[in-house]
Amino acid sequence: MIRSARLLLRAYESADAQSLVALLGDFEVARWLARVPHPYTIDDADAWIELSKSEARRSFAITRDGALVGGIGLGRRPDGAYELGYWIGRRFHRNGYAEEASRKLLQVAFADWRVARVVVSALPDNAPSLALIAKLGFRPIGLQPFYVPPLRPWPAVIPHFEQTR
Repeated sequence: MIRSARLLLRAYESADAQSLVALLGDFEVARWLARVPHPYTIDDADAWIELSKSEARRSFAITRDGALVGGIGLGRRPDGAYELGYWIGRRFHRNGYAEEASRKLLQVAFADWRVARVVVSALPDNAPSLALIAKLGFRPIGLQPFYVPPLRPWPAVIPHFEQTR
């Protein structure tokens, strides 16, 4: 568990499945996420909860006052870097939760877990996420083609960013 001023980042629990379906089943959330199917089902939620326990991944439910508001995590890549991913349920947007959770997770990753490099990317038309990435101090490292089926059935060229310890 990781605590910030307003949030608790904790392991996903089977009791989160219905909330995951409700929050990630919203197309306005799912459309920005590379690995979230739409529609999002209870089977998808159960599979994610199980996958989130993987050793190569540090995934957390973002909660506020006991309610699931989003998710965040760092997944280990083959090159040794960790990839930051996050999402916030639409009804919880514009509260600063993604920034607060990201800052806290990055602080713990660099200081306590001794992570050396974190990368992140966002779709080029996701202005709020790109603004957050800049606010968090990530540096641009280039563009990369990326295919995000079925929500975007065309290749996108996605900006990639990094932050190092």
